[in-house]
Amino acid sequence: MQKYFVLPDKVHDHTCYLSGSDLHHIRDVLRYHTGQQVIIGISGGKSYLGVIGLITRDICEVTLTEELNIIEPYYNVTIAQALIKKDRFELFLEKAAELGVSAVIPTVFSRSVVKIDETKESRKHERFQLILKEASEQSKRKDIPELLPFTILTDIDYPAYDRVIVCYEKNDTDGSLKEIIGQIRPEEKILVIVGPEGGISKEETEFLSLQKAFFVTLGNRILRSETASIMVLSAFLYEGGR
Repeated sequence: MQKYFVLPDKVHDHTCYLSGSDLHHIRDVLRYHTGQQVIIGISGGKSYLGVIGLITRDICEVTLTEELNIIEPYYNVTIAQALIKKDRFELFLEKAAELGVSAVIPTVFSRSVVKIDETKESRKHERFQLILKEASEQSKRKDIPELLPFTILTDIDYPAYDRVIVCYEKNDTDGSLKEIIGQIRPEEKILVIVGPEGGISKEETEFLSLQKAFFVTLGNRILRSETASIMVLSAFLYEGGR
């Protein structure tokens, strides 16, 4: 059963109104018709079982019939993902949403090959938001992960997190990812930092040490940046038993 996220102003008197790309998906891609069921998630709120009513060229009416209990991810994990090539970053976004990430910070490191083009920043942010939305609908999440603005590593709000974890390929780490996850309480707000494929510079590791970050190893293999993030989120999902 397909899920669609809508803004609260699209719901009136237990009826939801879908348009644009959502209408196109229902009418032209899935070819749904009157009487079929969908799930409606109200952004930042609740999820409902809905029954499709009227479908026109401009709108699809869905009657909300039953509130659903959607289980939230066990851990609250934000990923500060280094900017990498477009297709790989978009793959990361899709899989991160499916695996339960709470928020994503597109992050610039000193060795980042991909840089922020201010003239395209708004358009990229919209594209990234759409990917998170569609992946969250596909995986039937309760809500869409938050997408924070493009940020330089040193400008992240570190005090907002209870624990900072850095994926690090060197040997001098504070332990394995499994060991660190075993110490985390569900109520903690976690920030995981994943650098570019060129690695994290000495100056950046020194800065992160000052933020009381935990440097963890992901094993003997050297992973691509997006693979490391996906592995970390998979580990949190597994350890959370969800």
